[in-house]
Amino acid sequence: MTQQNVQFDENGFALSSGFITVYKVDKNNLFIQSEQEWVSIDTSISPNAYLDEPLEHKDGFAIKRTENGWEYIEDHRGKTFYDTQTQEKVEIKEVGKLPENLTALQPFENCKWDSENQQWVKDIEKEKQQFKANQQALIITLKNKADELGNQLLHEYPQIEQTSFAIQKEEAIAWQKDNSHPTPVLTGIATARNLELSELVARVIRKTTAFESVTGIIAGQRQAIMDKLEKATEQAQLDEIKQEIEQWQLSI
Repeated sequence: MTQQNVQFDENGFALSSGFITVYKVDKNNLFIQSEQEWVSIDTSISPNAYLDEPLEHKDGFAIKRTENGWEYIEDHRGKTFYDTQTQEKVEIKEVGKLPENLTALQPFENCKWDSENQQWVKDIEKEKQQFKANQQALIITLKNKADELGNQLLHEYPQIEQTSFAIQKEEAIAWQKDNSHPTPVLTGIATARNLELSELVARVIRKTTAFESVTGIIAGQRQAIMDKLEKATEQAQLDEIKQEIEQWQLSI
């Protein structure tokens, strides 16, 4: 393809036909590319094309067409910045100078923007508040884990039977002291299971004693972890306690 020395009149119409190099812009008047374009005599070039060569490439800038020629304009498109007020990530999609509230510096946990030194600094008050919130969240997690372990002891028993455990224990202890003591619940169970009342009483005592021992262990472990929580002063300590809670298992 041979470049032709096509001339144009004062109205922008070609005085001859041929291929010429034109410089095209997008809808925002930003230079995108140069290309060879055929122009016929008495016609003009494409509406989004110009004959004068744009400025040279410059890192960090786009080249924009103005009324009088070409100019550089800041171009941060595709780059990530951070709002110094909200700390939110912002991806730039338009050309132009960055707003004053954006920085390329990535914020870290519990920080605030130091406008004088143009940097993120630790926010001591926010750090304290976050630590307290994390501590309270772990207290709830610990309670739920203790409840979960306790429920593992009871999951095989229906609710109606669970509600009778305290009564069974009370009747069993009373009967051991005085065989004439009324035991309506235990008597009903013994009859249904075809057991001697004395055998059932012994079983109830053994089971409730074992159950109370395990619940005591759960309570003690929860309280021991709670002691650590209350004494913790650093996030690293909370992280260790969180891991301990997650790994806490019921061993019978």
